[in-house]
Amino acid sequence: MPSLIYVSWQGCISMDKAIAEAIVRDLPHMENRDEFYARLSKKGNELCRITNNSFSQIGNSTMLQNVLCVDGGNAEILATPSNSVQFIRCCAAYFSHGKRMWTRKTEFYMVASVEESEVNEQVKCTVYSSDGNFAPKSSGLLFDVAKLMASGSNVTNVAKAIDIARRCSEIQFAASLVPELAENTLIVLDGTLEHKHELEQDSFQGLYKAVGGRGMAVCALAKTTSMLSDDGHAIIERLSKLHNNGKWLVRIALRSEKPDPVLVCFARLNEHSRHIFRIEIKLLPGSQDSMVNEIAACLSMDSKDIAFPGYPYGLITADRFARVSSNEAAYLKTVFMARSGKGWDEISRAQYSLNAHDVLDSM
Repeated sequence: MPSLIYVSWQGCISMDKAIAEAIVRDLPHMENRDEFYARLSKKGNELCRITNNSFSQIGNSTMLQNVLCVDGGNAEILATPSNSVQFIRCCAAYFSHGKRMWTRKTEFYMVASVEESEVNEQVKCTVYSSDGNFAPKSSGLLFDVAKLMASGSNVTNVAKAIDIARRCSEIQFAASLVPELAENTLIVLDGTLEHKHELEQDSFQGLYKAVGGRGMAVCALAKTTSMLSDDGHAIIERLSKLHNNGKWLVRIALRSEKPDPVLVCFARLNEHSRHIFRIEIKLLPGSQDSMVNEIAACLSMDSKDIAFPGYPYGLITADRFARVSSNEAAYLKTVFMARSGKGWDEISRAQYSLNAHDVLDSM
């Protein structure tokens, strides 16, 4: 049996059995409930009452036989309070009848810098790319710093701006590939279909317009979720307690968006999986209620990989190709230092205000 004691140079770190039991005892325990709602704002959301009858069993897809999965990765190669230089990679993996047909990727650099204006402080994003096939529309994008600060994240404002711009690039990359796709293709994005900025909204609208009238569908699947039920418990915990058998999909809310709404769901895509994922489905014009079941079935058929049952293999593939490893990030930073010449000494001084933790972690 592995030891519960970790020995470091400071001494022994352990957790007594009594402490562990006390923590478990004092944590809030979830009582059984026959019905509940998601804790979402009622403004813009039509909440669904969730009972045992709300769960739809997932069958097999007969219509959507092609899947395009898109994900993105990034690495910061220079970080200061007022500037961020990042390498971004977007990847798409296309599958037909369960067979991978092709993968596409695009890579570029993005710089976010704080700029003063007469009205307020802004962050400007600039894209540097040598990819002649795809150019994200994020270059020259301006973000209001006050709005970035309101997001509550503990990362710098310039990094927040790049996160939004990178997300837009993923959506735009998916839209650029639509002409290569067969009809009846499901496009799966990593994350959700929510938009936090006007460019995100424009990017989504561009994607929806590109797939319109081609028998395609668009959805997003989030790896993680912090959504709660109306009584303050993790909604995934509530769902699994209410219905823990088979493959299923449950509708949580209908989010109002112009011109067409988004259906917010949770699903267990493999009967042997413990994972339940948040899935958002764009209800495009002409789509029937049966399309929701088709999308769930299509995702389920792609979620049989033994390494991660219940998670679509297409997204596993897109994530693997898009991810920027720590070795790649270190290499890119070294190359940037070497090729930026004497300018590196000047631009790198400000990074020392942020990297003390990194120095201590390396000791």
